[in-house]
Amino acid sequence: MLGIPLPLIHIERATSEDLHEIWPLAADFIHNPAQGERVVSAVNAKRCYVAKQGWSVVGALIREDHFFGYPLLSLLVVHPDHPRDVVVTALFHYAEQATPARPIFSACAANDSASQHLLVSFGYLPAGQVLYTRSDGLAEALFGKLP
Repeated sequence: MLGIPLPLIHIERATSEDLHEIWPLAADFIHNPAQGERVVSAVNAKRCYVAKQGWSVVGALIREDHFFGYPLLSLLVVHPDHPRDVVVTALFHYAEQATPARPIFSACAANDSASQHLLVSFGYLPAGQVLYTRSDGLAEALFGKLP
């Protein structure tokens, strides 16, 4: 039996030319100018990665480097018309390979069991909850992965 072919996704560092495609994907997460500047800053610092199908951006991820001295993979967004698990897996694997060998952290909403399951499947272990809450009032569950 033949399955449906998965789309060919490639990952690269985001450039300023990608910003116009990242904005619509991240619109639900960017609620104020400071958050928008965070995306621009990550792109300029070469800490933002994009998943592309052909020339179109279908996902993005930011690597923060100031989470208590460790990298934190954050602001993960995926175009709703693309397979989330394929895009997320590709972005995480690329970001992990591009990160020096040390513990890496990521976080998701404390009530988002699908994202938590995905992080565990990537080898991340629950590491507690972040002490602040998100703009939507939900707590963040923190996960860590050793090199």
